[in-house]
This record gives sequence, C-alpha cells and structure tokens, in this order.
Amino acid sequence: MTSRPCPHPVNEGNGCIYLGTISDLSAGPFRALGVPVTRAQRAFWDRVNRRGGIGGHDVDVVTYVRDSRYDPRRHVRAYDEIKGRVLALAQTLGSPTTDAILDALRADEVVAVPASFPSRWEFEDVILESGASYCFEGMNAVDYAAREFRARTVMAVYFPGDYGDDAVGGVRRAAAARGLSFSEVRTGRAARSIDAAVAAIVRRKPDLVFLSVGPAETGAVAAKAVARGFRGGSWATARRGTRGCSRRRRGGRSRGGT
Repeated sequence: MTSRPCPHPVNEGNGCIYLGTISDLSAGPFRALGVPVTRAQRAFWDRVNRRGGIGGHDVDVVTYVRDSRYDPRRHVRAYDEIKGRVLALAQTLGSPTTDAILDALRADEVVAVPASFPSRWEFEDVILESGASYCFEGMNAVDYAAREFRARTVMAVYFPGDYGDDAVGGVRRAAAARGLSFSEVRTGRAARSIDAAVAAIVRRKPDLVFLSVGPAETGAVAAKAVARGFRGGSWATARRGTRGCSRRRRGGRSRGGT
C-alpha cells in the first residue's frame, strides 16, 4: 500500500493497494481454471476502482501476477519475489502450491485467498476462503441428487490428494447418511487411468457420478462414458476447473451449483 498512484491510475489523487496473484497461467494442469479466474478478478477490481476505489486507494491486481504452472517450487519463488510489495494475495491457486508458502504467509502475516477449497483452510488465520469446501460440495451434490433425482447409487471418481480426498469424503458421508449405495474410483491423468474409471462407470451404472478431477479429465470421462452407452441419471463435479458444482439431468439439462 502506498500513497503514490498505481501504474495505471483510475482515480486522480488516489494511492495504490497492490494485491498479488500466483496462478497456473500457461503450462500446468489447471490453466483452464487459472486464466479465467485471474481475468475475473481483474474485472472485479476494475469495477471497484471505477467506483472510487477503497479508502482513497485504487487496487492493482496486474503488476504482481506470477505464473507458477501449479508447481510448488515455482510458487515459492513467485511468493518470495513479490512479498513485501503486496498487501495480500488475491489469488494463490492450488492446495499443494498454497501449502508450500503457508509457513511464509504465517510468518509474514500476509492474508491469501486460495483458488482451492480443502476443508482445512477453515482453520488457518491467514487464509480467506471464497466458497464452500470440496467436502461440503460433495455433500450438497449427493443431497441434491437424492432429493431431485431420487438417486440411490453414487460413484465418486477422483484424483488422490487434498482435492479429491476432501471431496470424496463429503460424498461418502452424505451417501451413508441417506442410506445410498456408494462406490469410489481413484484415477489419474493418464489415458489408461481415465479408461479404467470409464469402464467402472459403464459397468456399475450409478445414478450419480461425482467427479473430482481436472477440467480436461472431466470432459474425457463424461464423453467416453456416454460414447460407451452410459445413460446415468446425473453428473456432479467439485469446483476446481468447473463452474461450481454443476449437475446434469437426464436428457442433458443442467442445474447450477452451490
């Protein structure tokens, strides 16, 4: 924060608040998420600035944007490069990448907004959450499918790790609470792993398929399952790489998420 104007000031006489962004913007597995999120945040703060800014300051979310490619080591280097120059991080994309800088955020007393939603962020003082956790999204999806589509069988297809494990935990708990049949399939990004997940979906024909995978894998699993004749009741996805927790009905109609 400085009394000097931002590099591209909107309001004459305003100082500048710099916010940092460390995202996946080029070569990582979640660039399909990182790029639009970064653009959206820029649009949000541009609107704030056009309405006068905050406390006599414009907000700059452009100067300190860094691409970590979803690599924890690059993420640490990016944070080391911009710390001391930004008031907070408007975005730090990913759980393992944010974990890599978490101790530094605590020591520097810098607040960060992760573009990731594991349940444990609720217990971190330097983390500002911007939505429901993967676990809650899983619970919400099961509740919705059971109530709206009368789903009785649920399958979770997920990446192992903070993202998938947190989401599948919510799906598992909600299915048990509602007395639904539950199964799970761990998968990866390799074509062989995707094909194995598709085979499990086609074989078991669940009423609800909950996906906690990347954006590319989400499309691949759904397209291949349908191509192989799957006509299940509904699909749901955790937020990462998707538009919230989207749900698709029989016949292709969709419902917005949480």
